[in-house]
Amino acid sequence: MAKKIRYLAHSSLVGMILLLSATADGRNPIANDWDDYYGVGGTSGIESSSLAIMEAATGSKCQLCHTDSGGGSPWNAYGWALIQAVTGNDWVGAFIAIEAMDADGNGDSNLDEIMTDAQPGWTTTGNIAIAGDGTQIPVPEANIPPASPLDPPTAMAFACCLTSGACSVLTTSDCIVAGGTPDTDNTSCFPNMCPQPTGACCNLEETCSDNIAADLCIASGGAPQEPGSQCSDVEVDCGLEPFVDALPIPGVLAPIGMRPDGTPQYEITVLSAQQQLHNELPLTELWTYNGAYPGFTIEARVDEPVEVTYINDLPPGGHLLDVDECSHGANYYSDSPRIVTHLHGGHVPSRFDGQPEYTLLPGETDVYEYPNAQLPATMWYHDHALGITRLNVYGGMAGYYLLRDDIEDALGLPAGEYEIPAVIQDRQFNPDGSLSYPTSVQDTFFGDKILVNGKVWPTLAVKKGKYRLRFVNGSQARPYSLRLENQGAPAQVIPFTLIGADLGLITAPIEQESLEITPAERLDVIVDFASLPTGTRIVLRNDDATSPLIPNVMRFEVIDMVGHTDPVPPILRPVTPIPETDAEITRWFRLERVSESCAGNEWLIRTLDGPGGTPTGSEHWDDLSELVQIGSTEIWEFENPGPIMHPMHVHLVAFQVLDRTRLSDGTVLPLGAHEIDSWKDTVAVPPGTRVRIIARFDDHLGRFPYHCHILDHEDHEMMRQFVMVNDTTHCDSDGVCEAGEDGFGCATDCAQVSGALCGNGLCEIGDGEDCTSCSADCNGVQLGGADDFCCGNGGANPIACGTDTTDNRCIDTAADRFCRIAARVEATCGDLLCEGQETAANCAQDCSVPF
Repeated sequence: MAKKIRYLAHSSLVGMILLLSATADGRNPIANDWDDYYGVGGTSGIESSSLAIMEAATGSKCQLCHTDSGGGSPWNAYGWALIQAVTGNDWVGAFIAIEAMDADGNGDSNLDEIMTDAQPGWTTTGNIAIAGDGTQIPVPEANIPPASPLDPPTAMAFACCLTSGACSVLTTSDCIVAGGTPDTDNTSCFPNMCPQPTGACCNLEETCSDNIAADLCIASGGAPQEPGSQCSDVEVDCGLEPFVDALPIPGVLAPIGMRPDGTPQYEITVLSAQQQLHNELPLTELWTYNGAYPGFTIEARVDEPVEVTYINDLPPGGHLLDVDECSHGANYYSDSPRIVTHLHGGHVPSRFDGQPEYTLLPGETDVYEYPNAQLPATMWYHDHALGITRLNVYGGMAGYYLLRDDIEDALGLPAGEYEIPAVIQDRQFNPDGSLSYPTSVQDTFFGDKILVNGKVWPTLAVKKGKYRLRFVNGSQARPYSLRLENQGAPAQVIPFTLIGADLGLITAPIEQESLEITPAERLDVIVDFASLPTGTRIVLRNDDATSPLIPNVMRFEVIDMVGHTDPVPPILRPVTPIPETDAEITRWFRLERVSESCAGNEWLIRTLDGPGGTPTGSEHWDDLSELVQIGSTEIWEFENPGPIMHPMHVHLVAFQVLDRTRLSDGTVLPLGAHEIDSWKDTVAVPPGTRVRIIARFDDHLGRFPYHCHILDHEDHEMMRQFVMVNDTTHCDSDGVCEAGEDGFGCATDCAQVSGALCGNGLCEIGDGEDCTSCSADCNGVQLGGADDFCCGNGGANPIACGTDTTDNRCIDTAADRFCRIAARVEATCGDLLCEGQETAANCAQDCSVPF
C-alpha cells in the first residue's frame, strides 16, 4: 500500500478518484487498486456521504470500512475515521486512514483487530495512527504532504431542462432538486434544446404579448412570465403601458407687462407642484416653472430684448431629492432649495447668464434681460445652481425658448399646430410615483422610462402632411439614436429631414434615416406623414445601446385630415464656415476622472500646455486661466482618453465643429450631419477621441462657464470658467476704470475687490466675513451665555462653519443662512458684473446699470 499512497501524494492531478490513464482491462488503476485491497461489489448504502460518492465512483465498496465487510453499513472504526476525514476535506487524513487499514500488510487480520463497535475511531501523531483502544499503528507515509491539494471528486454535470424552458448545466441530483429534467445526452446548454413553455411575454418596451415561447421572449429582450399565463392575468405586470397619454404641447408664456421702452416683461416662478406623468402613475411632486413641467415656452424675436423676473417660491428647508454634500456648492449651501436659471444657447451678458454661484434662496428674486442679438434658434432654459443642477433639472426645471425672425418666417416651414417642441428626458420612479435618483453623484445616471414633454411614452395624432419637430435632449446623461418605424411595415424607411442644429438652421435640408443626439443638443427636423394611410402608427424608436435599453420614445398616429403640405425650401440659411486661419490662439483641454476623497472621484477639465500635452494645473471652477480677448477667434481642442462620452457645452458663443479624430492614431472620424457647417453650443466628445471647435468671441465681458453636460459630471467639478477681457492696449492708466478697460488687463485703473457680499445669506469667512463684520450672515444659531460663539475668524470663541466642517452651528436653515470657508473669486471692475463689494462708487462701469 505504501507505493500507492506515495503515488497519490506526489501526483499533480486533483481529486480523490483521479482520472488516470486506463489499465489493460480498461479500468482506472485506482479503481483496480481499490478492488485489490478493499474488495469488489457490495450493496449501495450510505447515499449522503462523501465516502459513498467515492465508492460509487469506483464501482466498489470499501470492505474494511463496514462492519459487514462492504455490505453498506454501519461504519466500523476505520470507516468512521475515513468518513470524518473525507467530510472535512482532510484528504491527507483520509489516506492515512486507508494506510492504517492495511498497515500490517494483511487486510483480514487487520480487520479482525478492529471489527468491533467498541472501537470509536483513531487519531494520528506524526506517522503514528492511534486506534480508539490505544493501539498504535505505524504509518510510514503519513507525513508525506501531497504535491497539490486533493479535492473531492466532481460529479458529472449534464444539461438540465427547467420548467421555465431555461437550460442549466447541473448534476443529476441538483437538476432533480431544482425541479428540472436531466438530459444525460448533452453536457452543454448551447444550443438550448429544452422544450419551451409558452405564456405571456413582457416585452422590452413594457408591452405584453400572449402565447410567446420563453426562448423567443428572452431573445427579443423581454421577460417571460409563468407558463400558460395570459397578459390579462392580474399577476402579469409588465410596467407602464406605452402610447396611452397624449403628448402635451407646452403653452406659450404671456408677458405680464411692458417696460416704457417696449420691452416685454415675463415672470417665471419656481414652485412645487404635482403632475401625473403617466395615467398609471400616481401624482409626482416636481419643482416647476410656473407650475408646469416642462415650463411654458418663451417666444421671442431677434434683436428684441425681453425681461424675465425669476422668483424662488419653493418651500424653505431641504431639497426635493437627496443632496450629496461632496459636490462643490452643496458643500457650503447644504441641501437648501437654491435656483439660478441659464438660457442655454443664449448670447447674453455675464450678469444674465445664470452664474452657478449666484443662486436664489426661497423668497428671493432676480431680474434678467436677454438681448436676443443672435440668429433664430431652438434654445431652452433650465436650472444651473452650483452642485445641484442635476437635481433641479431632474425635478422639472426645464422649458423652451424659441427665437424667431422674419427671414425664417418667410421660408414657409411648418408652424402653429405643425411645429412641435419635444424635450426628451429619462426618469425613474418609486412605486408611489415619486422621482427616484441616486443619493450620491454618479459617473452617469440612466433612467428606465423616457418622457417627452413630461409624459411617459406619449402619442400624437398627426394629419397627413409635414411637421416640424424641435428635439431637445434634456436627459441627465443618456444619448439617443432616433428612428421612425411603421408598426405595420417595420422595414419601411421613414426619413427625417434635418433643417437645423443647436443654434439655428443649416444651409440646406439633409435627409436622414436616423438621428444621433447627446445631452443638451438640439435637432430641428421635418417629418412628412402625407403618404401614410389613415390609422398608420409610427413609433419614434431609440436604437442607442445604453443600458437599461429603452426602445420606445413616443408614437405618431395618422388621422384622416390633410395638414401642412408646402415643400421644404432647398436653401434654408447659408452657414459660412469660419476659416481656421482666423484663429489667433488654440487652447487644449483633457477630460478625465481622478480620485477624490469625499465622493470617491471627480471629473475634471484640465488645461494642457499643448496637444496631448501636460496639465498646467488649472482644472477647477476657480482656476481662471482662460482669458479670452474680446473680438478674437479661437480654436478649442477637447481630448477624451476615458471610457465615457462627454457632451461639452460652451456658454456665450456659437461655435463650429472642425473635426473629430481618434487619439490613438489620429484617424479622422466622420462628423454627424448636424455637426457639419452648422452653429453649435454643445458637441459630443466620444471616448478615445479629440474634437476641435472654432468660435468668435465678439463681445460681453466677464466670466462664462464651459462644462460637460452630463449633469452629474457638471455638478462634481467638470465645469470651468473662461473670462472675456478687453484688449490691454485700451488701458490708459489714468486711475479711472473706463469702457474698454477691466481688472484683468488694466489693474491700474480697474481694481479687484472681494467677491463676498454681506447680506447675501452666506457667511463667507474665506473672504474675511465674521460675526462682527457681517452679523447679517454670520450670526449663527446662538445658545446664549458661555456657549456664545463667533462665526468666522474674529470675535470671541471663533469657529469655522459650513457643511464642509464638522461644526454646523453657523448654519441656520430656518433663516436661510449658510457658510463658505473657501474664498470667492475676486470681483473685477470692468467685467459689467456688479458683484461682491463693488458699488457704483468704486466701480461705476459695472454697477451703474439698472440690473
